[in-house]
Amino acid sequence: MAASSQFPLTNPPSEEDLPIRSASTTPTGGERSSRRSRPKVKTGCSSCKQRRIKCDEKRPACSQCIKSRRECTGYPPPPRHALPLEGVRIAPKPVAIAAEPDAVAPAPKTGPIQKYVILPPRRVARRNQARSTPEHYGAVEPSPTLYRPASGLPTNGSEPYYFEMFRVTAVSSFCGYFDSVFWNRVLQECHTEPAVCHASVALGALSKTLEQTFNNAILSRQKDPSQSEAVLQHWQMAVQQYSKACNALMFPASPVHNRVRLMATVLLASFDAFIGDHKQSIVQIQNGLGLLKKMQGGVEQKEAKDFIEPELVVMLMRQAIQAKTYDMAYHFPEPYVLRLVPEACEAYSASFFKMFPQPAANSQPLKSFTTLVEAQLAHDRILMRGMQFIESLQQAKSGPLEFFPKEWMAQGVGIQIELQNWTTAFQPLFETRDLPETSGSERSALAVLKMAQLNSEIVFRALFCSSEIEYDAVVPLFKTIIKLGREIILEEDARAAAAELAADSEHLQQSNIDPQLGRPTSPSHCHLKPSFSVDHGIVPPLFVVATKCRDQAIRRQAIQLLRASARREGMWDSELSARIGLWIMELEEYQDPATYQGGSFIPEERRVTLHGIDLDLRSRVADLKIGSRGMIAASQQFDPRRKSTRITW
Repeated sequence: MAASSQFPLTNPPSEEDLPIRSASTTPTGGERSSRRSRPKVKTGCSSCKQRRIKCDEKRPACSQCIKSRRECTGYPPPPRHALPLEGVRIAPKPVAIAAEPDAVAPAPKTGPIQKYVILPPRRVARRNQARSTPEHYGAVEPSPTLYRPASGLPTNGSEPYYFEMFRVTAVSSFCGYFDSVFWNRVLQECHTEPAVCHASVALGALSKTLEQTFNNAILSRQKDPSQSEAVLQHWQMAVQQYSKACNALMFPASPVHNRVRLMATVLLASFDAFIGDHKQSIVQIQNGLGLLKKMQGGVEQKEAKDFIEPELVVMLMRQAIQAKTYDMAYHFPEPYVLRLVPEACEAYSASFFKMFPQPAANSQPLKSFTTLVEAQLAHDRILMRGMQFIESLQQAKSGPLEFFPKEWMAQGVGIQIELQNWTTAFQPLFETRDLPETSGSERSALAVLKMAQLNSEIVFRALFCSSEIEYDAVVPLFKTIIKLGREIILEEDARAAAAELAADSEHLQQSNIDPQLGRPTSPSHCHLKPSFSVDHGIVPPLFVVATKCRDQAIRRQAIQLLRASARREGMWDSELSARIGLWIMELEEYQDPATYQGGSFIPEERRVTLHGIDLDLRSRVADLKIGSRGMIAASQQFDPRRKSTRITW
């Protein structure tokens, strides 16, 4: 990667960086009673940091600011450098496997793991040591009044343990900021369909791999071989179950309905995205679209066994939209370009769109949305229509231009009207986020949906822009995205801190928790853990801000928010997005330090755009190509701004 040490993203100086006056003597030199020593902290609101006083970090305002009648300016997102690098990677392959590629075959044929390992319990499970072992989940106490469907799962050995991990922990993370009925359907199908069950167990084992790796890197002070071995076995279980799910689809013991194949395809595409294999994930999604076309247009549609639940169609559509936006940003080569029109989309688009009204067909505005689900589904429909429109323009375009002629913009008036109507209908619901009865998770979901709408508006405008300087007209939209992104991360940090405090309430004396303040005092503590979600979130809008906004402060805030927590949303990786934005920022701002002054206007001849990327998230390496807007990487025409680099992390 290009050198980034010249202008690193820095945080305000913490309390440890400031000079501290001795507490053992008074200003007059007299002796003074000593007080209990406590570790220094780097957290707290900005106001207390400036005043150099202890902050109890209460929300929405700390006690010190309330007592002094000051405005509590809030809490900055946790710094990325507070975590060691190995503790923030998403679903890393264990080192032992990376060093020995033959240790686990791509499609292992071995049976379930026979050697059980007693995993170290998490803090929340310390009161019940037995629940930390996989064997515990193999035996369920009978109850005459409680229905326990898990006892009928087609699993054996240690598989029930990982299924429980999937059901309790992974599903809530995969949903992201929105509730989804799809995952309830998945849990139901696990009782009767081996392919769905194995895919779910594989996702549960992968989630356990990520959690255990993070705990080993952050919470463990000493290297423990047994913990590394446990991580290795979690990864092996994930790969084995993925292979079993594929075999259950290709060589089923009994006929498999197409709707089951479609559900398993969605799960396998999620697994591929989780481990960073975006190419295989795109292939899975394309196969799912082809299967859906067959189900909608063929004889199978008349059979009740192949009835397609709306939530299954919606989930596949969201994965297709995500893959398409990923390709639009990174410009993947064939055959890893998702096709929505004409063949793959004609059959299922009518079935998908008839669930919603057609706002472009009449001049009547949409009624105000009353629920998040209603607003999200309507936005999904607009995005799908927009992606189909863009793909149609790309097929009609001739020549090497990266953008579309402005006279073609009239063809997209209907999409613009739909976006405007959606924004108007969503505004009353969005304003409810300031109400006291609105929960923190609801506020975050509303903010994520608003960020997605702003990002869609920016991207659609850019399709017909012939120069990068036209992005300066949407700087207010960039500012709004940054504001909402910061609120989401702070809300997540507050929820994570509250959950940890509740889990550790009985272990304050043994841990690094201050019993008086009730907050962690370890300088390296961070509440936000690496996460993966299937649904969209904050990474795509922040990536657009980091690469297209030339305001120095706004761009740096976007990169800082991307690095505030390691997250992967579908195929979008926060760390990769931050590093791409950082490299482009350095090229545009610091390529010629003798002539450029910080904060000054960046002329068009210095602005670049991403032409292509060849990446491997599993190996954490990416080859980038950038150049002038209006030129493409394959063009033979000379481009003075054309450059390439390799970044690793």
